[in-house]
Amino acid sequence: MPDFTVEGDRYYCAWHDEGIGIEFEQLREGSDGLHAEITVQELNRSNGKPGHIHWGRLNLSSTTSRQSLAKVLATRVKGEPLDWLGLLEYACTKTAQTTRAPAKVIDLST
Repeated sequence: MPDFTVEGDRYYCAWHDEGIGIEFEQLREGSDGLHAEITVQELNRSNGKPGHIHWGRLNLSSTTSRQSLAKVLATRVKGEPLDWLGLLEYACTKTAQTTRAPAKVIDLST
């Protein structure tokens, strides 16, 4: 299970065993679904800095968009093949569920 964190308008999934991080920012809900800027990085590099894999805009709600991006990502990282579609599915679903969750109610009467 990846680490999932939210900081402001930044939603981040990190798979440390796979060495992959997926970040969403600038989320916008439209009539055609939830869109965001996506950054995909390699983690655990020898120099301690994340390595850039991909940056772009993604419709998190679109199966076709996730499938297309998974194909692109598969060509960008050498070594063991990763389940890019599975990683994207988890990150997109978790982010959408989190952004659409009802706000916590604060009882101001006390």
